Amino acid sequence: MEWRGDGTCKIYRIGTKIRGNESMRDDDGVVDVVMRWMDILVLVFPAAASFSFVLFVLFFVLSWDVNVLLICWEVSGTAGR
Repeated sequence: MEWRGDGTCKIYRIGTKIRGNESMRDDDGVVDVVMRWMDILVLVFPAAASFSFVLFVLFFVLSWDVNVLLICWEVSGTAGR
């Protein structure tokens, strides 16, 4: 992941960071997998926050619809007696 000046980031394959046409490798040829905690938080937290927000909105809308249906059913049921 490479941060740019405008706030966006360019994501590489995990463990490789391209410089020109070559990737950074150790002497043994093994690609290091390095992710800093900030990178993990930047990637995971917004996704988790937006997902939980969507679940909250869906739950709120669905529960509101159910309550409205129950109220309408109770009103129509008592009016029919």
